[in-house]
Amino acid sequence: AVYDRLDIFSEISTGIEAFLQRKGYSDVKKLIGLAHEMV
Repeated sequence: AVYDRLDIFSEISTGIEAFLQRKGYSDVKKLIGLAHEMV
């Protein structure tokens, strides 16, 4: 059951990379704290 979708981690990583590229970020670390700046 737990091992049925180990490829999900690859899908998540690919999705995060695509999101970062669409938004113009070069590193996920640049997202840290952004929500606080908008408040």
